[in-house]
Amino acid sequence: MRLLAFRIKNFRSIVDTDWCPLSRDHVTVLVGQNESGKTSILDALHCLLGQGFVSGDDLRAAAPMPEMSVRCEITAAELISAAEEEIEELDGNWSISQHAAILKYIDMQNGIVELTMNWSTNLSTTGKFNWEVRINGALEKMLEAAKTKDDALTKTTTVAKDVIAAFVKIESSTASEENEKKFTYFDSKQIAGALHSALPTSTLFNPESGLLPNTVDIDEKFSLVGSNRAAALNYLQIANLDLKSLLKMDRRERQFLLSKAREKISKDFNLFWTQTIGKNRKLEISCEIENYGADAGEKMGKPHLIFGISDGHSMLYPKQRSEGVRWFVSFYLQLKASQARGLRRIFLMDEPGANLHPKAQEDVLRLVNTLSDTIDIIYSTHSGALLEFSKLYRVHAVQRVGEDDDSPTEIIDAHSLSAASIDTLTPLLMAMGTDLSSQNVIKKEDNVLLEEISGFYYFNAFWKLRNCQKKAHFIAATGASNIPTLANMFTGWGLHFIVVIDDDTLGRTVYKQLKQELCADDENISSAKLWKIKDCWGIEDVFSTIDFCKYILQDENSKITGKNTEYLKTAKRSKPVMAYQFWSAVQDGTLNSTMLEESTIEKIDEIVTEVCKRLESKTSLRVS
Repeated sequence: MRLLAFRIKNFRSIVDTDWCPLSRDHVTVLVGQNESGKTSILDALHCLLGQGFVSGDDLRAAAPMPEMSVRCEITAAELISAAEEEIEELDGNWSISQHAAILKYIDMQNGIVELTMNWSTNLSTTGKFNWEVRINGALEKMLEAAKTKDDALTKTTTVAKDVIAAFVKIESSTASEENEKKFTYFDSKQIAGALHSALPTSTLFNPESGLLPNTVDIDEKFSLVGSNRAAALNYLQIANLDLKSLLKMDRRERQFLLSKAREKISKDFNLFWTQTIGKNRKLEISCEIENYGADAGEKMGKPHLIFGISDGHSMLYPKQRSEGVRWFVSFYLQLKASQARGLRRIFLMDEPGANLHPKAQEDVLRLVNTLSDTIDIIYSTHSGALLEFSKLYRVHAVQRVGEDDDSPTEIIDAHSLSAASIDTLTPLLMAMGTDLSSQNVIKKEDNVLLEEISGFYYFNAFWKLRNCQKKAHFIAATGASNIPTLANMFTGWGLHFIVVIDDDTLGRTVYKQLKQELCADDENISSAKLWKIKDCWGIEDVFSTIDFCKYILQDENSKITGKNTEYLKTAKRSKPVMAYQFWSAVQDGTLNSTMLEESTIEKIDEIVTEVCKRLESKTSLRVS
């Protein structure tokens, strides 16, 4: 079973998120401003996949009760297996027709099933709102047909009876009328309930209860008690230690096992923690069992766990360490424990590493990537350090639809990220800048100065599309007006470069300035080292309207009557994100030259030709 997408309705600031796809590599990231609704999404998913409870604070005023759905990929065998426990409790058996109904249903759904959880206004005996789940589609009617012995389903299914019989608890693929009466029939609600129980269970990382404590008491039933016992249990889980067995061992054997656990956990932890503390970056996480002394009052003689974190110089209680160290240790323990439990889980995190140094946030990301093979992870962040621009498909932008405080939340998935506001995308743009700065693109020769980061990605894509062999190192300024400063710096450093700018008002002004200041108004020098992209007010005008809508906006229904750049002035689309998506599609081969219109290719060829011609010229720019 694999989760594909979720949908949330009428939960806090959320009216309807529509279907939101989960990342194919099991890591989904939510970015957005404060109060945009990121926490609400995580809490809603925890209700759907975890605790199942909503409170009055979760309800929208004068709105229907919350409704949450999940879309998953599942086989008929998995769906049938999900209900096996319920069948055994009722001492029942599947009938051939019920099996055929489920097989036929999964076939009709192409293996994609949607499960919806609804809450009602009636409170249960526990004081919580009642809820129920249902499977979307025609399963109810199909099960009813099976119940009334409508064997048409059996006749129409392409699955052989011996395959069906392999799943059912009967001795043959046929049954007598007497045996038929012993079959237990299930409605779609019961099947939905079984499927919901089989879904991955969510773990919501709580930085309060999840923080590793200094000590934890142990009661007479060998259970941990106290507000932070969950973190202590995580440690024991990872170390594969049984508390009851430990307490019954002699002290020497117990100390040996606890020492081995310390070595094992600390060694693995330091694969992810790369921060330097003093002269030794290695940290040790220890757990000891001691008994309270005579001064402990009623607790005298009772056992308890004591935790410590050593930096190789001194062993301190977790609370004596920095907030960042304690947080990362606790985060590591809970994430690893979720993996160790072996069950399918979804790990939910709100602003992981918010108090960590950017380098430590990179450690968080590395741990997430390492464990994502066995755990689905969803987290929100404001930090560019917790984003990988090469994995843009992970990112959902979360923002409010309007300006009012009660404006509903919307989610924009990776395919449409450029439609999100600049403020919403700030962490992503920060990651983009970090990604760009780490590429070491400034060289002694063949540098191309461009107006902005969008051009960096487009020009790299153009080079690949046309298989250009000429080396070119593209360098993005932060706007056309900053190019003269960069040009002066490059000239002072003795670096070879050319300048490419847009053919708009600002571009022509900058061209004139560069011609005067760096080329001494020499027409030959300026034509060899400077170039305006003819008739392009922006790099996006390189594309035909059809290609621009299809491959840049990714919306073929957009209505564009003038230049592409004119459309962008009012469209509120993120130019850098669109450029990156285009470049990424070219890089992975999903977009090639044969898919573009002839006019677009002609313009790209013009750019490649003109840039290469100027790079091959070694005419020097000089400061006047």
